[in-house]
Order: sequence, then structure tokens, then C-alpha cells
Amino acid sequence: MKKLRTIPSFICILLMLFIVFLPSASYAKSTEEMQASTVLITCGDLDGEFSMGTGFVIGNSDHVVTNYHVISCDGQGGPVNIVLDVGKIIPAEVIWSSSVKDLAVLKTKKPLDRPSVTFMRSKDVKVTDRVYVMGFPGAAIDQRLIDPSTIATVKVSQGIISAKVKSKDGVQLYQTDAPINPGNSGGPLFTENGAVIGINSAASLVSGVILDEEGKGKTERIRLGDNIGWSIQADELLVELDRLGIEYKTEHRQLKKETDDGTPVIFYITMIGLGLLAVFIAILALVITLKRRGRPVPVPKKENGLILEEKDEQSSFPTVNSEETQNIQNRQAPPLKKKKDTWIILLAILGGLVIWFVLFIGFLLILGSIEHDSNQKSVSVEKKQNQMLQVTVPLLYDLTEQEAKAELEKAGLKLGKVFQQSDLLSKKGRVIKQSVDSNSKAAKNSTVDITVSKGVELSVDADTLQEKKMGIVNQYWDDGDRLFKEQKWEQALNLYIQARDMANILANTEKNDVNLLAEARLAEAKISESIAIIKIELGHPYHALQDMEDGVTILKELKNQNLLTNLTVLGNAYGDLSWCQLLNHLQDKAFESLQLAKKYDPKNQLIEVNLAHIKLLTNHFGEAFKLYRENKDLDYNGIKLSNIMVDDFIKLKKAGYPDEKMLIIHDVVLGKGQGAGDDFEEIKRTIYFQTYAELAGDLEGYMSTYQLEQNSNLYKALYNNYKRLLGSYTFTKAEVKEINIDQTAENEAVVVVTKFFQYTDSEKDYEEEVTYQFTLNKTQGSLPWQITKFEVVRN
Repeated sequence: MKKLRTIPSFICILLMLFIVFLPSASYAKSTEEMQASTVLITCGDLDGEFSMGTGFVIGNSDHVVTNYHVISCDGQGGPVNIVLDVGKIIPAEVIWSSSVKDLAVLKTKKPLDRPSVTFMRSKDVKVTDRVYVMGFPGAAIDQRLIDPSTIATVKVSQGIISAKVKSKDGVQLYQTDAPINPGNSGGPLFTENGAVIGINSAASLVSGVILDEEGKGKTERIRLGDNIGWSIQADELLVELDRLGIEYKTEHRQLKKETDDGTPVIFYITMIGLGLLAVFIAILALVITLKRRGRPVPVPKKENGLILEEKDEQSSFPTVNSEETQNIQNRQAPPLKKKKDTWIILLAILGGLVIWFVLFIGFLLILGSIEHDSNQKSVSVEKKQNQMLQVTVPLLYDLTEQEAKAELEKAGLKLGKVFQQSDLLSKKGRVIKQSVDSNSKAAKNSTVDITVSKGVELSVDADTLQEKKMGIVNQYWDDGDRLFKEQKWEQALNLYIQARDMANILANTEKNDVNLLAEARLAEAKISESIAIIKIELGHPYHALQDMEDGVTILKELKNQNLLTNLTVLGNAYGDLSWCQLLNHLQDKAFESLQLAKKYDPKNQLIEVNLAHIKLLTNHFGEAFKLYRENKDLDYNGIKLSNIMVDDFIKLKKAGYPDEKMLIIHDVVLGKGQGAGDDFEEIKRTIYFQTYAELAGDLEGYMSTYQLEQNSNLYKALYNNYKRLLGSYTFTKAEVKEINIDQTAENEAVVVVTKFFQYTDSEKDYEEEVTYQFTLNKTQGSLPWQITKFEVVRN
């Protein structure tokens, strides 16, 4: 019976241990489950060139998170695929991306049948926490070393959180010493319990030139240091998932708020039930024990020194008579012996009550959360409806804060946080970044954060500026000019912006006299022009156009007020404005500005160069060819115009113009091709120059390929013949089909050329193929080789 009485106590203790240790094992994930959530991502044609990275599964196993740079080929139309195994490839589309955060969310064509990850927010992550990097590092999937059948096997490395930092763009990052290699990009950074706290972005890399065995250089990313890797904090992603309306789970105390799966309530109800059961069993054990103590104590009956056991029919206990009972009562009762399990039972009751109380309090908190959620049920429903409704994020760049707010509200979105950042390019008060990329999708009524330029802070206070006035403006201006000549663009830009802003303050201070106001306004306009030129050099023609427009506006105001005496300043500004407009693909406006430039500054040789560019880029090849030919050998401030043209072509190509026609002018007209100076290439250049002159209808250009006396009969006959030909027909096509060169002497060559022509007289179209034999001599002219003889071999 004693053994039976101790059983409830042991059951109670086991139940309490179960209650205590169950939560610690409830949420931990296995390594295999973490690996199953990690997938390989490819971007590009799998049969051609493609890049690889890592991602991980979220949502209902139909969304994947990765880095923006992993799927950058999507912008050029490249396909994005999820590789689950060899031969098991699932297409995906990019539904949201951010180049600033270096994050992207993909939607798969069908569910991946992989477990979705659970997230943990930054507030629950501590420095020195152990973490695991999972993914597909490039070196670990090198098919020269690794069996291709294992390419889709997830590789694991480990480390700790070294620090929590912020990027220059304001993105929250983890620094970790866990190895992050190319190919790990976009993969998850797991905790020991299997929660994702970050998205692996990159190791600390810099660009460097690696020489191969032949001594040729190749630019590659080189590791800056060991044990330094970066992972984007999960919080940066969760904000975007909320906007997109994608469900996710988080591992922290506010589970109910974010999972809606009922797990916390069930857990607490179960634990409270077990706690009550433990208390009940402990109390039951105590009652049984106490009841055993309170039973009547049987007194044996003696007769003649022998103990007799007498049983009653209705009792299993022996009885005594009243006299003996009185004697027993008068005796002193022996002390009761304490039971050995009493303290165990009491402790069990106390422990069960404490556990029950704690769990009950937690349960009430959960109920409070549920009640709070139910009170806001309509708000939650509306939020979910908004999350289901996707809207397109507008472009906010270069808008003011109020303009950005209006655009967002118009699109069904809200303005979030507004940050400020120093910026050399954008105007003060203009948006330079937005947290969600334009044209991407976001949930209706979600917020978009913006970063606004605060320009460049002046290093001079207001009192000093009013004291020194234009003296300090000119000082900064001159220092900027010096740095400009040294091509220290950013340093010069910084000084120019401060000089311009100081001039603007002086020009808008009413107490200053009229002459100072005019001088300050003129300085502001001229400095704006210099700022625009630097921004073009830095590859930002859009911002350059804004500064040039401001400068021209100021000069026009001064002219209208009769405060601008030198109108060539306005003409030069219009010329630069035309160039900025052309770089921004505003050809019509560029032509209009060029006409005004010619009006105020007719002797400016750069006007003809800009006009040639406009003609070339608006499909007026003939006019452009002639303008380039006529101006290429002229000088402008000691610089040959052909060199300026070459530099302009580089900028026009960067601005997005096709380079086919520019390449013709560059190589043939300007003679700046790779073969410049080589006799064979220069002979070919003369033949092509002549052919393009025919296409352009440029009679003077065509005749410049011949080394003939202008008064000779041959020159006059050739000139008149081609004048009549070009006057009667328009060439629509002229090309060299075949060319054979036989350099018979050092300064002489015989060339057989076959040309194909298409031309029209406005009534009828013609085609013709002609073979010529030319004799060329080496000269010192613009064309190093010129034609001295020719004949038609076949027509």
C-alpha cells in the first residue's frame, strides 16, 4: 500500500518536468529542414550565359526571396528559374525588387513543395549569436571538381554575428564572420533554432585587375579581408512582405499577431490543462495520505496473555468493548510517524500551482491579444483586402516631398518616413531615393519611404557672407576652376555648389544694392554652367540639364532687365543648354536652343559641332557628314575640334544613342579608328570616305579624295559630272562590296573596288554595281592617301 501511495507523486513530478521542457523543444528546426527551405536560383539562358545565386522559400511555398543582383538579368528579359534538383527546374517571375536594399521577391509558376522559413527580428538577435549560412557558393558547384548531380545540394557554413551595422544607403545589416562566397548571395542566414534573421548579400569585395598567363588584364572582385561578410537584416524584408500582402511567420513572443494559425492558444491551453492535472494528482495523493492517518487504530484483545483477533460481521476491524475503549482513550496516544512522501507531495502541489499560475497569466495575455484583434476585426479585414489589391509604385525621383506625397496618394499609397542626405547631384529638397522601386507592385495603402537631398552644407555662416559678399563667392569659384582644370571633378563640384548657393543668397537679399544683386545673379548663372559641365563629365546629363536651364533662365532675366551687357554669354549658355538637351534625347529642343546660340554668339565654332551631332542623330546623314568634314580640322581654344567630336561621341554613346553612324564618322571622317596611321587602313579609309561622300551627296567631300589640280581638265570634267549626277539623283545606299589593295610602292598603291549603289530621281529607283581601279598616292593632306587615277573596270 505504501508503494501505491507514492505513485501519484511520481506522476505529478513527471508531468511538471514535461511542462517545463516541452517548450524548449517546440520550435527548433533540423538542419535538413533548413536546407530544404534553401533553393538554387539561375538568371539567364541555361543553354548560354547565366548567373547563379541562392534563395529561400516563403509564403505558401510559392514565393522565394533572393538578392536583387542575383536576378538583375530580369531587367534585360533574361529568364529566372528555381533549380530544385538536376532536371527539376521551375520558372519564376520577379514581382518586387529593390536595388537599394539588394532584395527581390519571386513568384514561382507552381508551388515548390518545400517548407517556408520562419523569421526572427533584429531585436531578438544578439551580437555573438551563432549563425549558419546556407546556399550554393560558386567554388562548391564547380563542375570541374564536383559531380554535377550534387550541384543542387545545399552547402552549410557557420559563424557568429560580429556586429549590427547600417549601409551608406541606410539599409540595416549584420556583419558576420561566417564564410559568404559568390553564389551564397540571396541565401538565408539561420539561427541555431532555424529562424532566418538575414539575407546574405556579399563578402567584403573590391574590384581589381587580375593578369592572366598572357599578361592580359581582367577585372574581378577580390576579397578585401577574411571573416567579413554582410547579411541584410530580415526586418528590411518583412516591411516589403507586408506591403506585398505575403504571409510569413516570425519566431518571437508576438506569435499570435503574425501567424494566425492558433498555435500559441493551443499551446497555452494544453500546458494549463497539464498543470491542473499535475495539481489534481498531487492533491489526490495528499488526501489519500491524510485519510490513512485519520483511520481508527485497531487495539488487539488479550486473554490469558494471548492476543485474540475478533472480527465483526460488518467490519473488517477487530472490536473492543466500552470499558476497554474508555481505557484506551485514557491512555496517551503514541506520536504519529511522519510519512516520507509528505514533503514531495506538498512541493508537487506548490510547483503545480506556480506553473499553473504563470501559464494562466500567459493565457490571459493571449486572450487579451485575441480580444484586441477582434475589436479591430474590421481594420484587419480592410488591411487584408488592401494587401490583396496590388498597385503600381510611381517614380518619385526628383520630386519635392509634397509632390511625392501627392503622387503616392494618387497611386493608392502613402508616404512613409522622410530621410535627408547630402548630395552633389540633385537639387536641394528633391527626392533622390525611394524604398520601393518604381513600376513594382505594392499592397494598396502601404507606405513608401523617401530620401530627400539636403544639398551641400555651406562652410560659411550668414554673417561672414554678408561681410565679404562677392569676395568669398569669387574665392570659392576660383578654387573650383583650379580643381576643374585638374579634372578633380567632385572636389570642384563641391566648391562650385557652395559658390553658387552663396551667390544665390546675396542675389536674394533685398538690402543689397542693385549692382551687387546683378553681379551675384550673373555669377550664379555662370557657376551653374560650370556645374552642368562637371555633371556631364560624371555621367549625369539629367542633373546637368537642370543646372543649365537655371543658368539660362537667370541670364534671360538679366537681359530683359538690361543688366546683361555681353550677349555672347547668353549665346554660349544656349549652346551648352543645347548639348545638355541632346544628351537627354531632346533633339528638337536642342535644335531650337542652338538657333538661339547662333543668334547671340554666331562665331562660336562649337555650335557647328553640336549641329552636326543633331543632324547625325536625327537621320540627316548627308548634312552631318558635310558639317563634320568641314569643321574637324579647326581649332577651338587650342583644341582640335576632331578631338572634341571624339569625346562627344563617347558621351552620346553613354547617353544611349546607337553608335553605328557615330562609328562611321569616328573612323572614316575623323580618322580616329584603330588602324589610324597604318598605310593599308588609310588606303581603305580613303575609299570608304569617297563612298560615304557619295551617299551624303557631298560633292566637295567626294572631290577631296582626289589629288588633282583644280584647274586641270580632268578635275573639271569629274567635278561637273558628279555635280550633275548628285543634282539629278539622291543616293539612298552606297556601300563597298569588295576591296583588293596592291601596294606597288612605298607611296603608291593600286586598288580594285566594287561598289553597290541604290539611288532615285523621285520617280524611279535604280540599282547599280560598279567595279573601279584606283591608283592612290601617299600625301600630307587630311586624307593620307588620295586618288591620282581611276577607271571603270566593270559596270
